[in-house]
Amino acid sequence: CAAVINKGKILGFVPKAYLHNHKELYESRHFTACPDTNTVYNFNGTYYPFGKNIVFECCCLPDFKVAIEICEDLWVANSPSIKHTKMGATVIANLSASHELTGKVNYRRELVRMQSTKCICSYIFTSAGQGESTTDVVLSSHNMVAQRGNIVAESNLFENSTTYCDIDIEQIVTERAKITTFIPGSYKGYEFVKFDLNLEDTTIENEIQKYPFVPQTKEALYEKCEFILQIQSLGLKKRLLHTKSKKIILGISGGSDSTLALLCCLRTVKSLGMKNEDIIGVVMPGFGTTNKTRDNAIKLIKAF
Repeated sequence: CAAVINKGKILGFVPKAYLHNHKELYESRHFTACPDTNTVYNFNGTYYPFGKNIVFECCCLPDFKVAIEICEDLWVANSPSIKHTKMGATVIANLSASHELTGKVNYRRELVRMQSTKCICSYIFTSAGQGESTTDVVLSSHNMVAQRGNIVAESNLFENSTTYCDIDIEQIVTERAKITTFIPGSYKGYEFVKFDLNLEDTTIENEIQKYPFVPQTKEALYEKCEFILQIQSLGLKKRLLHTKSKKIILGISGGSDSTLALLCCLRTVKSLGMKNEDIIGVVMPGFGTTNKTRDNAIKLIKAF
């Protein structure tokens, strides 16, 4: 069960929707599944909202809406976060006690990453740490923050530490507006609890890459360029087969665009069993064409 607290005051309690009751964990021995409808919980004489269908809304930042799911809720087919995000939540927080097994780290990371993609949200995942390990399981304090399919922050395993980063709520709202298959829901029984924040100027902690679409390592760059070239060449191959073309006429300027087009054509004719001579390169200099650009174009054609 999660207690949601703002400025030292409890806003509500969110219980776990799905109990883990297999393999080494038998939660049904000790716990009862939460009710389908929200209720209230008496804590120290005060009644608070209690239930799995709660969205916490920020008054001063209307698009900042938080909902909660607990551990196993992420691993099931119909995660509560699916409903939460359709009801407007832009941030999902998951309190977990995910124990470690060989290969589970990558699996867990992919779950968090994909859930942030499918739900078009920021997904905050935090797991119990070393001091909470038991004689049966070991916990690693695996903390992650994912935004739209990217892990933007992650802790080192087996180190009890705090993980934080910036999240872009406006990006989430914009993406949801563009993607027509993201249809807001109208599920009954949802409760919206208001909270407020003190707004202040802050410094962006996340690194903003100068070239966000260019991979940062040579291996990743090669893989992406190879993939792009493969898409282009297969598309051109299909077109040539459809039109029954025997030759390709290509304008060569000596610049990067026509160079890429030529490389694409070379790969395509090879896959079709054609010869390089079946590509006819044409140089069409204009008033702004320099001798260097013209010479590059001719050298490029002769090279193949």
